[in-house]
Amino acid sequence: GYIYAGSEDKTLYALGYGGTKATVKWKFAANEAFRMKPFISLRGNYVLAAARDGTLYCLNKFTGQLIWTYVVRAAVHGEISSAEAGGEERFYFGAEDGSFHCVDMYGKPLWNFKTGGKIRGAATVSGDTVYFGSGDNHLYALDAGNGTLRFKFATDGNISGRPVLIDNTLFFGSTDSFVYGVYAR
Repeated sequence: GYIYAGSEDKTLYALGYGGTKATVKWKFAANEAFRMKPFISLRGNYVLAAARDGTLYCLNKFTGQLIWTYVVRAAVHGEISSAEAGGEERFYFGAEDGSFHCVDMYGKPLWNFKTGGKIRGAATVSGDTVYFGSGDNHLYALDAGNGTLRFKFATDGNISGRPVLIDNTLFFGSTDSFVYGVYAR
């Protein structure tokens, strides 16, 4: 029973929940506010959180000990996604400067991809492809291993939500007031 929450007071909190009340188990101070939901790794050992200054922090989820940092240099507003590849976990996320990142479980950048607009939504990873939307009015599909473009789909509005994949079809909304269904090649 842990609950993780970032705050405008520049602190990431881990709260223990015992049924009737929550108590602070640990807290981690950063240089800027935490505005996005922290992410728990698939392997369950880490909690990742991005601060407003563009720094991604990876902490031990039980102790709050800093494991690594990754400097994005732009605010991260969308949720972090992850997937297993080659026996290791990889983390995928976009930033306000239009860059989309893939970082390994040790905090090392594997690749990044530049779009023409802010990325504010979470990605969907399926197999060897990662899908996400951008403020440049495109949905992107990238090779999850190396970040090369597989395809992009244009709309008349920003795409800031997480795409949903059902039976090889990606569904996503756009600020152009349409919901799209695109075949995931």
